[in-house]
Amino acid sequence: MKIVNENALAPFTNNKQYPLQVSINAASVPAKKLLVFVNGTPAINGSAGLDISVEPGSASIQDLSVPLARGRNNI
Repeated sequence: MKIVNENALAPFTNNKQYPLQVSINAASVPAKKLLVFVNGTPAINGSAGLDISVEPGSASIQDLSVPLARGRNNI
């Protein structure tokens, strides 16, 4: 996985959501779930994560809206 819009990301925001665009490349095994953690806690669909279903040998780009807590956040 790679963050596509990494150079456009602001290090600080007052928004409640943070936009991320990620590229997922499933080289030899399928990618089924994506877990995004904010402050050590699963932030999108809890521990179930986000269904992505990327088959081996293919890639996918996902636009995510990551919910943020008040104050400083580690994604």
